[in-house]
Amino acid sequence: MLFRLALSQSSLRLSSCFLIFFSRSCSVWVFFSTLSSSLLMRSSASSSLLLMLSIEFFMAVMSFFISSWFLFISSWFFFISSWFLHILLNWSSIFFIHLMTITLNSFSDRLLASIASISFTSFSDDACFSLIFGLVLCFTMISLLKVFGYVVLSLLR
Repeated sequence: MLFRLALSQSSLRLSSCFLIFFSRSCSVWVFFSTLSSSLLMRSSASSSLLLMLSIEFFMAVMSFFISSWFLFISSWFFFISSWFLHILLNWSSIFFIHLMTITLNSFSDRLLASIASISFTSFSDDACFSLIFGLVLCFTMISLLKVFGYVVLSLLR
């Protein structure tokens, strides 16, 4: 009987240590549970009652530990997925900026060629259309680049 009492006291101490270690946010619960377990040990309660209470207390602590472990794993998963999304957005913005640069360079070459053809030739319908079309496409691409840049910056903040 003395061995059971010592065993129940040691399991109560062990479960109290687990509870204190894994539940900083539940300090009131920790305080009252350790106070009640120490009061039970000081009282003249039977060893089987102490053993049953310590087993229940230990099971409650382990269930709390498992639930906190699940929350830790899920937060780690969300951290990794957000990191992956951040890397994906960086690469896509680099690719989009590179594509926009290539497109704008090709349009600026066409725009310069159309301006040169207008200045050295007479004003024809094709040259005016080419100039207007080049300007519209160039300004559209610049505005899209600005909008995409604002979107990427707002996502990264």
